[in-house]
Amino acid sequence: MVALPRCQVLTEHRGLTRRCSARGVVATDGGFRLAADPRTPLVAGAPFDTLASSARCPVLLARGETDPMMTLDELRRHCRNAVEIPGTGHTAHVEAPAVMLELSDRLAAATS
Repeated sequence: MVALPRCQVLTEHRGLTRRCSARGVVATDGGFRLAADPRTPLVAGAPFDTLASSARCPVLLARGETDPMMTLDELRRHCRNAVEIPGTGHTAHVEAPAVMLELSDRLAAATS
């Protein structure tokens, strides 16, 4: 399955050893997507602005260019350096893992 190695790249970066399981990736017409528990949208927690402002470590927010969940301007209300990943949607970490690794490296370099 093509999507598993892409997911593993993310989980193995910087010494993380947790691997994606076959049940975590679902085949769709013409590709793959991450599987999610159908109850996920029912979970309600603290408002995003409270979570973002209470972070005790550096935060870099990113969104896929076509992600309908939140605009870049909305993200920048919480993180002025928020970035948009061209050509990706809500699962930018799956669609462009190399870009996500670059962002992770950039954040690590800025904080060390």
